[in-house]
Amino acid sequence: MPNANDVIQRYFSQYLERDLATVKAGEITLAASERRARPETGWARAEAVWIHIFGGRAVVSVRPDLVSRLNQLLMECSDPNDLLLPDWRTKIARSLGMERVPGVSHILYCTPENLCVFECDGLRKLEIGDVNAFVGMKFKMYPECDAACLTKDIRRNIEDGSAFGVFQNDVLVSAADASLIAHMQDEVEEPGVDTLPDYRGRGYGKAVISQTTRRILEIGRVPIYRCNARNEPSVRLALAVGYQKHADKVGFTAEKNGLQTNCGK
Repeated sequence: MPNANDVIQRYFSQYLERDLATVKAGEITLAASERRARPETGWARAEAVWIHIFGGRAVVSVRPDLVSRLNQLLMECSDPNDLLLPDWRTKIARSLGMERVPGVSHILYCTPENLCVFECDGLRKLEIGDVNAFVGMKFKMYPECDAACLTKDIRRNIEDGSAFGVFQNDVLVSAADASLIAHMQDEVEEPGVDTLPDYRGRGYGKAVISQTTRRILEIGRVPIYRCNARNEPSVRLALAVGYQKHADKVGFTAEKNGLQTNCGK
């Protein structure tokens, strides 16, 4: 299996349009990126500013027309980790004319030697005949989901054996899968897990995400898990399975915060 750190650095270097390997410890570097002007594959929005903080360094990937606005502000920040603090997130949001201050997300990854696999009653690998059950479960939780995208993604996961679910009384109540990503799909998967509210706290999430993670590792890809830093159950689940943190991220979304977007131009 390729070195996970190398794969992850290349993966996020493409998203940020800045080579992470060239960023020095303690450095905050601003990177103009055309990718910040459009939604990424699988995203419903464009993030005009993406702050990626890793190993005591930070890349601030910015829509080109916002570079000058942020450059002056960031000169006042000497510690990359300070960009995670509420005061700094508020300063940046206000400089961009945004009312909502975004939270912090963790980006984690797992390696074979750290993986812990869990089992539970009703756990099994999903099959093609389970597609409708999977889509139906997702719609219960996220009514705005695109059924066509869900179907395409879960079929891909079923074909490579990386989709797992827990069934109770023939009802799918928890499932883990990996969505389509913008690049490096042959090297990286971003698995996620959902459990119906009435069935949480029973270990189902750990079981399905650990099985999906194991399969992703078996086929030679690096599993990357993202979660809101304030979502303590999701963080605990990832750590229990063996994920470790690569970076923290703060994303400032264009459409919902008053910033005009250049999408479609």
